[in-house]
Amino acid sequence: MPSSKLNGTKKLPSLDNKVWQVNTDNSEDGLTKPQQFEIKRARIRVEILGKGTNPYIKYELFQRLILTHQ
Repeated sequence: MPSSKLNGTKKLPSLDNKVWQVNTDNSEDGLTKPQQFEIKRARIRVEILGKGTNPYIKYELFQRLILTHQ
């Protein structure tokens, strides 16, 4: 199965077309071991809001998401 290729982002354009496996032919399309390690150690915060959650709480959480990612 071929490796999936990453898409670059506004803040990380250098990840465009990178693959997880470092190629042995010295091409530059693979992630380095330090990059792989950093991704594995990264934390992802998850907030789950149920249907019955107070609308004010939903609004406050949404505002925090917008302000921290601008």
